[in-house]
Amino acid sequence: MKKRSIGKRFATPYRGLPVILVGLAVIIGGLALGQQALLPVLGQEGASGGAEAAQPQERDPARGMLAMSFPMVNGYDLDEDVEWAYVPPAESDPASSTFTPNVQPGDSPRIMIYSSHSNEAYTGEYEASGNYRTLDRNNNIMRISGELATLLSNQYQMPVYFEETDHEQGKYYNTAYNRSLESMLKRKEEYPTLDVFLDIHRDAYSAASTDMVVIDGKECARIMIVVGTGEGQTGAGFKDKPNWQENKKFADALYNRLEANAPGIGRKVLVKSGRYNQHVSNMCLAIEVGYTGNNLQQVLNAVPYLAKSLYEVLSAS
Repeated sequence: MKKRSIGKRFATPYRGLPVILVGLAVIIGGLALGQQALLPVLGQEGASGGAEAAQPQERDPARGMLAMSFPMVNGYDLDEDVEWAYVPPAESDPASSTFTPNVQPGDSPRIMIYSSHSNEAYTGEYEASGNYRTLDRNNNIMRISGELATLLSNQYQMPVYFEETDHEQGKYYNTAYNRSLESMLKRKEEYPTLDVFLDIHRDAYSAASTDMVVIDGKECARIMIVVGTGEGQTGAGFKDKPNWQENKKFADALYNRLEANAPGIGRKVLVKSGRYNQHVSNMCLAIEVGYTGNNLQQVLNAVPYLAKSLYEVLSAS
Protein backbone atom coordinates (compact mmCIF):
# COMPACT_ATOMS: atom_id res chain seq x y z
CA MET A 1 0.00 0.00 0.00
CA LYS A 2 1.36 3.37 -1.02
CA LYS A 3 0.85 6.05 1.59
CA ARG A 4 1.92 9.63 1.66
CA SER A 5 2.92 11.13 4.97
CA ILE A 6 2.82 14.82 5.71
CA GLY A 7 5.65 16.61 3.97
CA LYS A 8 6.44 13.81 1.53
CA ARG A 9 5.68 14.39 -2.14
CA PHE A 10 6.16 10.78 -3.29
CA ALA A 11 5.46 7.60 -1.42
CA THR A 12 7.53 5.09 -3.40
CA PRO A 13 11.12 3.94 -2.84
CA TYR A 14 12.11 5.50 -6.17
CA ARG A 15 12.13 9.09 -4.97
CA GLY A 16 14.72 10.14 -7.51
CA LEU A 17 12.70 8.93 -10.50
CA PRO A 18 10.31 11.92 -10.69
CA VAL A 19 13.29 14.29 -10.61
CA ILE A 20 14.97 12.39 -13.44
CA LEU A 21 11.78 12.35 -15.51
CA VAL A 22 11.20 16.05 -14.95
CA GLY A 23 14.80 16.79 -15.87
CA LEU A 24 14.46 14.88 -19.14
CA ALA A 25 11.20 16.66 -19.89
CA VAL A 26 12.79 20.05 -19.25
CA ILE A 27 15.63 19.25 -21.65
CA ILE A 28 13.24 18.06 -24.36
CA GLY A 29 10.93 21.02 -23.81
CA GLY A 30 13.85 23.41 -24.02
CA LEU A 31 14.90 22.03 -27.38
CA ALA A 32 11.36 22.37 -28.69
CA LEU A 33 10.30 25.71 -27.27
CA GLY A 34 13.46 27.49 -26.29
CA GLN A 35 14.54 29.04 -23.04
CA GLN A 36 11.64 31.49 -22.80
CA ALA A 37 9.04 28.73 -22.71
CA LEU A 38 10.82 27.07 -19.80
CA LEU A 39 10.92 30.11 -17.54
CA PRO A 40 7.53 29.43 -15.89
CA VAL A 41 8.61 25.84 -15.14
CA LEU A 42 12.03 26.62 -13.77
CA GLY A 43 10.94 29.68 -11.81
CA GLN A 44 8.88 30.03 -8.67
CA GLU A 45 5.80 27.82 -8.35
CA GLY A 46 3.77 30.48 -6.58
CA ALA A 47 3.97 33.52 -4.36
CA SER A 48 1.00 33.19 -2.04
CA GLY A 49 1.80 34.37 1.42
CA GLY A 50 0.75 32.67 4.64
CA ALA A 51 -2.37 33.46 6.59
CA GLU A 52 -0.46 35.95 8.72
CA ALA A 53 0.07 38.27 5.74
CA ALA A 54 -2.36 41.19 5.68
CA GLN A 55 -2.42 41.23 1.87
CA PRO A 56 -1.43 37.75 0.61
CA GLN A 57 0.26 37.88 -2.78
CA GLU A 58 -1.42 36.04 -5.62
CA ARG A 59 0.60 33.65 -7.75
CA ASP A 60 1.73 34.52 -11.26
CA PRO A 61 -0.76 32.95 -13.71
CA ALA A 62 2.01 32.18 -16.22
CA ARG A 63 2.02 28.50 -17.15
CA GLY A 64 4.72 26.10 -18.25
CA MET A 65 4.17 23.54 -20.98
CA LEU A 66 5.31 20.65 -18.76
CA ALA A 67 2.22 20.82 -16.58
CA MET A 68 0.30 18.97 -19.28
CA SER A 69 2.40 15.83 -18.83
CA PHE A 70 3.51 16.40 -15.25
CA PRO A 71 0.55 18.21 -13.70
CA MET A 72 2.31 18.84 -10.39
CA VAL A 73 5.70 20.07 -11.65
CA ASN A 74 4.96 23.78 -11.53
CA GLY A 75 1.65 23.85 -9.72
CA TYR A 76 -1.48 25.35 -11.26
CA ASP A 77 -3.27 22.02 -11.34
CA LEU A 78 -6.09 23.16 -13.64
CA ASP A 79 -4.83 22.09 -17.05
CA GLU A 80 -6.99 21.94 -20.15
CA ASP A 81 -7.36 18.65 -22.00
CA VAL A 82 -5.26 17.11 -24.70
CA GLU A 83 -7.27 15.58 -27.54
CA TRP A 84 -5.98 12.01 -27.34
CA ALA A 85 -6.21 8.81 -25.31
CA TYR A 86 -9.94 9.22 -24.82
CA VAL A 87 -11.46 6.97 -22.18
CA PRO A 88 -15.23 6.89 -21.54
CA PRO A 89 -16.38 7.96 -18.08
CA ALA A 90 -16.91 5.26 -15.51
CA GLU A 91 -20.04 5.67 -13.43
CA SER A 92 -19.52 5.36 -9.69
CA ASP A 93 -20.79 2.38 -7.78
CA PRO A 94 -23.74 3.74 -5.75
CA ALA A 95 -23.09 1.14 -3.08
CA SER A 96 -19.67 2.67 -2.39
CA SER A 97 -20.96 6.24 -2.06
CA THR A 98 -20.62 7.99 1.29
CA PHE A 99 -22.57 11.06 0.24
CA THR A 100 -26.14 12.23 0.60
CA PRO A 101 -28.38 10.69 -2.11
CA ASN A 102 -28.72 12.73 -5.25
CA VAL A 103 -31.90 14.36 -6.50
CA GLN A 104 -34.77 12.04 -7.23
CA PRO A 105 -36.75 11.72 -10.49
CA GLY A 106 -39.10 14.66 -10.80
CA ASP A 107 -36.82 17.02 -8.87
CA SER A 108 -35.65 20.24 -10.47
CA PRO A 109 -32.04 20.86 -9.40
CA ARG A 110 -30.45 24.17 -10.28
CA ILE A 111 -26.87 23.38 -9.27
CA MET A 112 -24.52 20.67 -10.51
CA ILE A 113 -21.41 20.03 -8.44
CA TYR A 114 -18.65 17.85 -9.86
CA SER A 115 -14.87 17.51 -10.10
CA SER A 116 -13.07 17.20 -13.43
CA HIS A 117 -9.86 16.15 -11.66
CA SER A 118 -11.56 13.71 -9.34
CA ASN A 119 -8.41 12.25 -7.75
CA GLU A 120 -6.79 15.46 -6.50
CA ALA A 121 -5.73 15.21 -2.85
CA TYR A 122 -4.02 17.16 -0.08
CA THR A 123 -1.20 16.69 2.41
CA GLY A 124 -1.89 13.68 4.57
CA GLU A 125 -1.82 9.89 4.86
CA TYR A 126 -3.64 7.87 2.21
CA GLU A 127 -3.06 5.30 -0.49
CA ALA A 128 -1.59 7.39 -3.28
CA SER A 129 -2.40 6.90 -6.96
CA GLY A 130 0.02 9.67 -7.97
CA ASN A 131 1.58 12.85 -6.68
CA TYR A 132 -0.99 14.40 -4.33
CA ARG A 133 -3.61 12.11 -5.84
CA THR A 134 -5.66 9.21 -4.53
CA LEU A 135 -8.63 7.08 -5.51
CA ASP A 136 -9.75 7.12 -1.87
CA ARG A 137 -12.88 9.28 -1.86
CA ASN A 138 -12.57 9.94 1.84
CA ASN A 139 -9.34 11.81 1.10
CA ASN A 140 -9.62 13.28 -2.39
CA ILE A 141 -11.48 16.23 -3.90
CA MET A 142 -14.66 14.18 -4.25
CA ARG A 143 -14.96 14.32 -0.46
CA ILE A 144 -14.93 18.12 -0.67
CA SER A 145 -17.40 18.23 -3.56
CA GLY A 146 -19.72 15.90 -1.67
CA GLU A 147 -19.53 17.92 1.54
CA LEU A 148 -20.41 21.08 -0.39
CA ALA A 149 -23.33 19.39 -2.14
CA THR A 150 -24.62 17.99 1.15
CA LEU A 151 -24.47 21.37 2.91
CA LEU A 152 -26.28 23.19 0.10
CA SER A 153 -28.94 20.48 -0.08
CA ASN A 154 -29.51 19.76 3.61
CA GLN A 155 -28.73 23.02 5.38
CA TYR A 156 -29.84 25.49 2.72
CA GLN A 157 -32.50 23.40 0.94
CA MET A 158 -31.01 24.16 -2.46
CA PRO A 159 -31.68 21.47 -5.08
CA VAL A 160 -28.28 20.08 -6.07
CA TYR A 161 -27.16 17.35 -8.43
CA PHE A 162 -23.88 15.92 -7.18
CA GLU A 163 -21.98 14.17 -9.97
CA GLU A 164 -20.09 11.20 -8.52
CA THR A 165 -18.43 10.11 -11.77
CA ASP A 166 -14.66 9.74 -11.56
CA HIS A 167 -13.56 11.78 -14.57
CA GLU A 168 -9.86 11.12 -13.97
CA GLN A 169 -9.98 7.39 -13.19
CA GLY A 170 -6.60 7.29 -11.54
CA LYS A 171 -4.46 8.01 -14.60
CA TYR A 172 -6.38 9.76 -17.39
CA TYR A 173 -5.70 13.28 -16.13
CA ASN A 174 -5.09 14.79 -19.56
CA THR A 175 -8.58 14.04 -20.89
CA ALA A 176 -10.61 14.60 -17.74
CA TYR A 177 -12.30 17.73 -19.09
CA ASN A 178 -13.61 15.78 -22.07
CA ARG A 179 -15.37 13.38 -19.74
CA SER A 180 -16.64 16.03 -17.33
CA LEU A 181 -18.15 17.86 -20.31
CA GLU A 182 -20.03 14.68 -21.20
CA SER A 183 -21.35 14.52 -17.64
CA MET A 184 -22.44 18.16 -17.74
CA LEU A 185 -24.31 17.80 -21.03
CA LYS A 186 -25.89 14.52 -19.95
CA ARG A 187 -27.19 15.95 -16.67
CA LYS A 188 -28.35 19.15 -18.37
CA GLU A 189 -30.44 17.05 -20.75
CA GLU A 190 -31.86 15.04 -17.85
CA TYR A 191 -32.49 18.14 -15.72
CA PRO A 192 -33.11 21.21 -17.92
CA THR A 193 -33.35 23.37 -14.78
CA LEU A 194 -29.57 23.10 -14.25
CA ASP A 195 -27.87 26.43 -14.88
CA VAL A 196 -25.12 26.58 -12.22
CA PHE A 197 -22.10 24.31 -12.76
CA LEU A 198 -19.38 24.21 -10.11
CA ASP A 199 -16.17 22.30 -10.86
CA ILE A 200 -14.39 21.76 -7.54
CA HIS A 201 -10.59 21.48 -7.60
CA ARG A 202 -7.55 21.42 -5.35
CA ASP A 203 -4.87 23.99 -6.25
CA ALA A 204 -1.12 23.38 -6.37
CA TYR A 205 1.51 26.00 -5.60
CA SER A 206 4.40 26.71 -3.26
CA ALA A 207 4.08 28.80 -0.12
CA ALA A 208 6.65 29.78 2.50
CA SER A 209 4.28 28.40 5.12
CA THR A 210 0.93 26.68 4.97
CA ASP A 211 -1.49 29.05 3.26
CA MET A 212 -4.58 29.25 5.44
CA VAL A 213 -6.58 31.60 7.64
CA VAL A 214 -7.94 31.16 11.14
CA ILE A 215 -11.67 31.83 11.34
CA ASP A 216 -13.74 31.26 14.47
CA GLY A 217 -10.74 29.50 15.97
CA LYS A 218 -10.39 27.01 13.10
CA GLU A 219 -7.68 26.75 10.49
CA CYS A 220 -9.32 27.11 7.06
CA ALA A 221 -7.89 26.58 3.60
CA ARG A 222 -8.26 29.50 1.23
CA ILE A 223 -10.47 29.51 -1.86
CA MET A 224 -9.84 30.79 -5.36
CA ILE A 225 -12.35 31.07 -8.22
CA VAL A 226 -11.10 30.58 -11.79
CA VAL A 227 -12.83 31.94 -14.90
CA GLY A 228 -11.82 30.79 -18.39
CA THR A 229 -12.06 32.91 -21.54
CA GLY A 230 -11.56 30.02 -23.96
CA GLU A 231 -9.02 32.03 -25.98
CA GLY A 232 -6.31 29.42 -25.47
CA GLN A 233 -2.59 30.04 -25.10
CA THR A 234 -2.12 30.64 -28.84
CA GLY A 235 -5.05 33.03 -29.24
CA ALA A 236 -7.03 30.78 -31.60
CA GLY A 237 -8.89 29.23 -28.72
CA PHE A 238 -11.90 26.93 -28.67
CA LYS A 239 -14.67 26.99 -31.25
CA ASP A 240 -17.30 27.29 -28.51
CA LYS A 241 -16.10 29.93 -26.08
CA PRO A 242 -17.61 30.82 -22.71
CA ASN A 243 -19.49 34.04 -22.11
CA TRP A 244 -16.74 34.65 -19.64
CA GLN A 245 -17.79 38.16 -18.67
CA GLU A 246 -21.03 36.76 -17.24
CA ASN A 247 -19.17 33.98 -15.45
CA LYS A 248 -16.82 36.65 -14.08
CA LYS A 249 -19.77 38.59 -12.61
CA PHE A 250 -20.83 35.40 -10.81
CA ALA A 251 -17.25 34.85 -9.63
CA ASP A 252 -16.90 38.41 -8.33
CA ALA A 253 -20.18 38.20 -6.45
CA LEU A 254 -19.13 34.91 -4.84
CA TYR A 255 -15.69 36.26 -3.93
CA ASN A 256 -17.26 39.32 -2.28
CA ARG A 257 -19.59 37.14 -0.20
CA LEU A 258 -16.71 34.88 0.82
CA GLU A 259 -14.75 37.87 2.06
CA ALA A 260 -17.78 39.26 3.88
CA ASN A 261 -18.45 35.96 5.63
CA ALA A 262 -14.85 34.96 6.31
CA PRO A 263 -12.30 37.74 5.72
CA GLY A 264 -9.09 36.45 4.18
CA ILE A 265 -10.49 33.13 3.01
CA GLY A 266 -10.76 34.26 -0.60
CA ARG A 267 -7.94 34.57 -3.09
CA LYS A 268 -8.51 37.01 -5.93
CA VAL A 269 -10.56 35.76 -8.89
CA LEU A 270 -8.23 34.47 -11.60
CA VAL A 271 -9.13 34.87 -15.29
CA LYS A 272 -7.27 32.41 -17.53
CA SER A 273 -7.17 31.57 -21.22
CA GLY A 274 -8.52 28.03 -20.82
CA ARG A 275 -12.15 27.10 -21.31
CA TYR A 276 -12.74 24.60 -18.48
CA ASN A 277 -16.17 23.70 -19.96
CA GLN A 278 -17.50 27.08 -18.87
CA HIS A 279 -19.28 27.53 -22.22
CA VAL A 280 -22.12 25.28 -21.03
CA SER A 281 -23.80 28.05 -19.02
CA ASN A 282 -23.34 31.67 -17.98
CA MET A 283 -22.92 30.49 -14.40
CA CYS A 284 -19.97 28.10 -14.65
CA LEU A 285 -17.01 28.33 -12.29
CA ALA A 286 -13.94 26.35 -11.36
CA ILE A 287 -13.37 26.66 -7.63
CA GLU A 288 -10.02 25.79 -6.07
CA VAL A 289 -10.62 24.82 -2.44
CA GLY A 290 -7.26 24.72 -0.72
CA TYR A 291 -3.97 23.56 -2.20
CA THR A 292 -1.45 20.76 -1.86
CA GLY A 293 0.02 22.23 1.34
CA ASN A 294 -3.29 22.12 3.23
CA ASN A 295 -4.47 19.10 5.17
CA LEU A 296 -7.95 17.68 4.72
CA GLN A 297 -9.34 19.18 7.93
CA GLN A 298 -8.33 22.69 6.92
CA VAL A 299 -10.17 22.22 3.64
CA LEU A 300 -13.26 20.76 5.29
CA ASN A 301 -13.31 23.73 7.67
CA ALA A 302 -13.52 26.08 4.68
CA VAL A 303 -16.43 24.34 2.95
CA PRO A 304 -19.24 25.75 5.17
CA TYR A 305 -18.18 29.30 4.30
CA LEU A 306 -18.24 28.44 0.61
CA ALA A 307 -21.69 26.86 0.96
CA LYS A 308 -23.08 29.86 2.83
CA SER A 309 -21.66 32.30 0.30
CA LEU A 310 -23.04 30.33 -2.65
CA TYR A 311 -26.45 30.22 -1.02
CA GLU A 312 -26.48 33.98 -0.49
CA VAL A 313 -25.37 34.77 -4.05
CA LEU A 314 -27.71 32.30 -5.74
CA SER A 315 -30.69 33.23 -3.58
CA ALA A 316 -30.34 36.80 -4.80
CA SER A 317 -30.06 35.86 -8.48
